[in-house]
Amino acid sequence: MRPVFKGRNGTWLTAAVILFVMAAVVSGYYHIENSNLSEDMKSERLHAETLFSNKVVLQKEMEGLRREIIRLEFEGKTSKAELDRLKKLLSEGEAILFNKKKAVTELSESLGDARLQEQAQAAKLQEMSEAIDALQGENDQMRQEIAEFRQSELAYRSELESLRKPKATYFRIEALKGRSAKETNKASKTRRMLVSFTWPEAAHNKRLYLVLSGPDDKVIGDPSKEQVSILLDGTYQLITPTVTREINIIGDSQRQEVVLEVPHKLQPGMYQADVYTNDFHLGGTQIRLE
Repeated sequence: MRPVFKGRNGTWLTAAVILFVMAAVVSGYYHIENSNLSEDMKSERLHAETLFSNKVVLQKEMEGLRREIIRLEFEGKTSKAELDRLKKLLSEGEAILFNKKKAVTELSESLGDARLQEQAQAAKLQEMSEAIDALQGENDQMRQEIAEFRQSELAYRSELESLRKPKATYFRIEALKGRSAKETNKASKTRRMLVSFTWPEAAHNKRLYLVLSGPDDKVIGDPSKEQVSILLDGTYQLITPTVTREINIIGDSQRQEVVLEVPHKLQPGMYQADVYTNDFHLGGTQIRLE
């Protein structure tokens, strides 16, 4: 097997081997020539032919070695060029990697700054949210106070208005028996009730609402009747009138009367009669039936 030497040292070593072989061949040749001078010409020719044959073989070997040397030199140059190219690529790759690492470092620093800014903004937003919650609580409290103030103001206005308007006076309630106008104090004999009062402010086109409640505080009358909204203590409240009638003004009289037909037999006890207009409570009176 032919030896293969690589690199520049291998090339010189191959050349040295070739020169050594040539020297050995030449030396052997002269030695054979000198030692066989006495032999016959046939033997000399045979040796000469052998040497010539060996020379041809050696020449072929030398040609092969030359080609091998040329190939090795080409491969060496090619390997060196490839190595230089790879080194250049490696250098470029290292430069790119350095730039990438630098960019990653800068990006990490930027992300760190962004995180710090985000945390600061989150803290600020939390602070603002807490401040908004506090303001909302104060706002709700102020709304509650304003609502209470308005309620109080409405109550004061209603009270002031009721003080300005003279209420009805001289209330009287009578229990009447049968169809006669005779009074009675017996619950079982009461068929009608007459409520009268004096009201100087009475005017046409206004209504009076009479609410009669019994001993159990239940309103006497038909609870299915339409309810009426009355301004009481600064707020509008619903009442179920027992009797509703128009104000009747006769002459200069300021006396008003409201008659109530008792719908059923009454029970003994205290009865309360209250008179209203759409604006306010005129007043009331009581009667005890036995």
